[in-house]
Amino acid sequence: MPTTRPKKKISRPKGPPRITATMFYKHLRCPHWVYWDIHGDASDKAEVNELTQKIWEHGVVHEKNVVENYGDFDEVPEYGDEDELVKQTLELMKKGSRIIYHGRLMDGSWVGVPDLLFRTTLPLGRRSIFGDYIYEPYDIKSSHLERVEDVKDEYRFQLAFYALILEKLQGVRPEYGHLIDAELRTVDVRINEVLDDMHLTLREIEKIIDGAKPAPFLASACKESPWFALCKRDAEACDDICLIYKIRRSDHAKLYDAGIKTVTELATANIDDLVQAVDSMSRRKLEALQRQARALHEKKLIVIQKNPLPTAETELYFDIEGDPLRGVEYLFGMLVAKGKAKGKYEYFLAPTPDDEKTAWYEFLEFVRTLPADAPIFHYGTYERTVVNRMKNRYGGDEKAIEKLEKQMFNLLTTVCESVALPVYFYSLKDIAKQLGFKWRHKAAGGANSITWYEQYLQLKDAKKTAAKAKKILQDIIDYNEDDVRATLHLKRWLDDIPEPD
Repeated sequence: MPTTRPKKKISRPKGPPRITATMFYKHLRCPHWVYWDIHGDASDKAEVNELTQKIWEHGVVHEKNVVENYGDFDEVPEYGDEDELVKQTLELMKKGSRIIYHGRLMDGSWVGVPDLLFRTTLPLGRRSIFGDYIYEPYDIKSSHLERVEDVKDEYRFQLAFYALILEKLQGVRPEYGHLIDAELRTVDVRINEVLDDMHLTLREIEKIIDGAKPAPFLASACKESPWFALCKRDAEACDDICLIYKIRRSDHAKLYDAGIKTVTELATANIDDLVQAVDSMSRRKLEALQRQARALHEKKLIVIQKNPLPTAETELYFDIEGDPLRGVEYLFGMLVAKGKAKGKYEYFLAPTPDDEKTAWYEFLEFVRTLPADAPIFHYGTYERTVVNRMKNRYGGDEKAIEKLEKQMFNLLTTVCESVALPVYFYSLKDIAKQLGFKWRHKAAGGANSITWYEQYLQLKDAKKTAAKAKKILQDIIDYNEDDVRATLHLKRWLDDIPEPD
């Protein structure tokens, strides 16, 4: 007789849930993440992947390098009795410590742990509880933030959250919060420009804490959550329109207001009636959403148009592996294919982060030898972004860089313009698997590749673990080869799709 798996309650501190800066990140990635953290049970929660765990636990090499770069600082332990950690932080602030690492801030039910607190002198005539200085919050990010416009809302809201707690503790609100990026650039965020939006998000979080379950919504960011299976299950159970690829929250709300809540309703609606009912959206946008709804509802491919792709005797397929924990691109992979042949895989590896420049230069030397008319297919925007970053960081063979920039072709754009597929997400993994391609490693994925690289770096120098490190390195190379072969598989499938009816 089948047994029901017992529910396991999540261990939570007594009293009302604390509001933390991390909640802003989780809410903006997936509101249900916050909801299930508070109201869910452990048996439904997946294990957090290793990469995400490292980021959450501040096991980020980049962060430690940044902190050590500042020299003298006082550190508050990350773990321990919370009241004691708050007390230690306040004592350091009163003492006038120049930099506080992992300071614990608390005001009522609000708790924040900025990566750094920097002492800043106040203008003449202004005073805080501590005297002529205050503290400003700094967070360290492994992403690349050249301008304040590059800063994600979750980062800005976290800084504003810290600033509001600091205002209570020191009597003066910091005018700015700051982010330090992968290139050690500092981006300044003006707190007053963030507060209105931050408070709106805070109110939504407070409602969730009180028991309000967010409306169904599914986005690629939900995959980061250990509750993703629940998000997907709930959306599928009610056939919610959030299952439609790339539907925005604003579009979702507009369709709901018009009484269109399910994939089936959208897929079977008369388009003219739909345009009338949702007059705040363009006909073109509604047609695109309905096409995707039909693909899901009918479980079939819909061809929109057949877009000609670049062709040449030699075609190239390009994929890069990068580690955001260290801000390094550690593998440049290229598949060189002629005609209908399987193609030859070439790769250029940085065995350590210090080898990144060498790997980039070797890769450019290889690119220089490739045919001038060969298109370079890749999937998504990452490869072009990295090429630009490497060019700015290291320079290199100008002709090879020019060839890359001129001949790179993003297949994701063609997919979106050409077909509607019966899938929820249009990542290379989702689409290539739908088309029958299989990766060799069951755990294949960008996050796994990064985790493997971190493991390889830890194991490679010890005799006892050298063989294991070598096996991990081969897994990374195999995964990258499978990615470029999946890109080839997709390109040839696009070549063969029929003209639309």
